[in-house]
Parts: sequence; structure tokens; C-alpha cells
Amino acid sequence: MTPRVRVIGAGRLARRLGRERVRRRHALELAAMAGAERLRDEARRLLGRAALAGVPSAPGEPPRQRSGALADSVTVWPVADRPAAEVGSDLAYGRHLEFGTRRMAARPWLWPAFQAVKAGLRRRFLEAARGRPAP
Repeated sequence: MTPRVRVIGAGRLARRLGRERVRRRHALELAAMAGAERLRDEARRLLGRAALAGVPSAPGEPPRQRSGALADSVTVWPVADRPAAEVGSDLAYGRHLEFGTRRMAARPWLWPAFQAVKAGLRRRFLEAARGRPAP
């Protein structure tokens, strides 16, 4: 004979677990947006350095600001159906500066911004995964 176990309050437990899953997903969504906004702000800060009397940035360092259009165009987009967000610019030359071209060495601005905020992003997601949104 097989032993039987009856869980008293199984329906209530299932509802509670469902609420917990929703709460953690919401915390992850908030962490993704807050982290992406932090990355956007850091990228704008790096791009906000003024040009020194027409002296361009050196290869490998973030580009110096001429008009401010690239910094202004850095935006956060939420990703549908996932707790994620994207950060970037819709200006084509933002990609050219980040990765370089055949005629110009890269002047990365988004990768250094990510490196600067990476530890905070990791901490924020770990806290959200535990169900506690990070400040």
C-alpha cells in the first residue's frame, strides 16, 4: 500500500506562490528599467565631455561632444514580454563611434559606460531575484 499525503491549504499555497512569482517578476522588471536608466545616464555623462578647441578624442577614448546630439539621443527601450530593457541611440554615427569604421578607430562610449555601472547592475538584479528591489 502506497502512503498518501494530503496537503491542507494546497489551494492557498498555490495562490501565495503565484503572487510571489508575480512580485519577483515585477521586481526584476523594475530592476531592468532602473539599471538601463543608470546605464543611459552614465553614457550621457561620458558623451558630455566638451571638445577642447576642436581637438578630437583619441582612438579608444569616448568621443568628445560637438553638438550633444548623440548624448541627447541615448534612450532606454523596455523589451516586451521579458524583464529587460535596451539602451542605445538611433543615430547611425553612434554605432560608428562605438565600433569604428575602416577609416576611423573606435571611440567607444556605451561599453565604458556599462563597465562603470556593471557592479551596481549585478547587485540590483540579485536583490530583485530575491524579491527585494534594490534602492
